[in-house]
Amino acid sequence: MWEVSWLAPSPKSAPVAWMHFEQSAILTVHNHVITRNPRISVTHDKHDKHKTWFLHITNVQEEDKGRYMCQINTVTAKTQFGYLHVVVPPNIDDSVSSSDVIVREGANVTLRCKATGSPPPSIKWKRDDNTKIAITRNNSVVLEWEGDVLTLSRVSRYDMGAYLCIATNGVPPSVSKRIKVSVDSSSPPTTIPPSTTESITTTVPSTRVYESPYGLSTMSVNHFDKGIRYQSDYNQVDRSEHKSSDTSPNRDRSVDESNEVNGATKSFIRWTTVFALMLHIFLPLNQ
Repeated sequence: MWEVSWLAPSPKSAPVAWMHFEQSAILTVHNHVITRNPRISVTHDKHDKHKTWFLHITNVQEEDKGRYMCQINTVTAKTQFGYLHVVVPPNIDDSVSSSDVIVREGANVTLRCKATGSPPPSIKWKRDDNTKIAITRNNSVVLEWEGDVLTLSRVSRYDMGAYLCIATNGVPPSVSKRIKVSVDSSSPPTTIPPSTTESITTTVPSTRVYESPYGLSTMSVNHFDKGIRYQSDYNQVDRSEHKSSDTSPNRDRSVDESNEVNGATKSFIRWTTVFALMLHIFLPLNQ
């Protein structure tokens, strides 16, 4: 219950009125409740000659916020204002928030979380297992992401799992919603026109493979043939791994495969491997 009082040195016979200023509504006049709101009541202290008046509001709602005015109706009216701030804990609106979703591997998915409350809640995202979230648009990996929208680009099986949307506004309790992202990896890959695709099988003596601890990320493949360097903007690599480095190459070709995360190259393992490379959209580069 919210209670506001006013000490008013006025004659006992002078009526005292309470009003909700923003709503221009008269609530009480002297001992009488004018409003039809059953949550409103008025009392006074009988022992101080009606100098102290109390306005009571039970089960306070957000609509009750605003300025309240107490007025003594003497020859020259006297007024005093008080302000009621109403805080409301956050609540997630399921009707406009995402639910569990199944997305094709390599596609994009957008998760949304909308919450109400006073003051307006802030939204943050985290994974249920506390692993990091790959944010493609700024090439970063984070434990938490702030904002009511979370976009995952070119999702892989490493992105699947449960994501938590957490709404807070400083008023307990905080609330959360669990959204499960499933990745369908059974769909065939996107078809590349034959004119832009070349299939190459080659044996290399040593290939540097940079592994990311955060899952799959974009890889670039450089291919050298007769002194000409080619670079692909995207690749699919099917490799059989052998921990050996003494095999001689069968042909005068080499492949350099690199994977960088956050601009820093991770530690690498030397492999001898047979690659079946699908190099998409070759771009000739000067050596």
